[in-house]
Amino acid sequence: MIGSTGRWALSLAMALLLLGGVPAEGSSEQHRKEIYHELNLTREQTGQLEALESRTQALSRERKSQLKVRREELEDVYRRYHLDGQRARRLRGEIRDIQGQLLELHHSFQEGLRRILTQSQFERLEHELRERD
Repeated sequence: MIGSTGRWALSLAMALLLLGGVPAEGSSEQHRKEIYHELNLTREQTGQLEALESRTQALSRERKSQLKVRREELEDVYRRYHLDGQRARRLRGEIRDIQGQLLELHHSFQEGLRRILTQSQFERLEHELRERD
């Protein structure tokens, strides 16, 4: 049985794998297709999963870009001797908000994954990811 930390790591690994974020032998597209084949996905499931991945990737890229900009702005504030405390507080709040949006995006991806996959497909995916670890 996997503990809560292991389950979180597995869940994150699943999202990264399906989003092409985990390096694999060969292309990530090929790896993704192999997993789809192993799960015996229908064409409809494949299309739904690809759409979910595409939406999630686009939103993730956008949020990560925003996060990078805000972090750079905060670093700029901290590079100056005279600290602008108000601006630093605002930027820290924006960074927390974006990080929260990324967590919500991951959660939404997980919900979508469960709407698309059957329980046995999901369990098979989880098993495959553990075996590849």
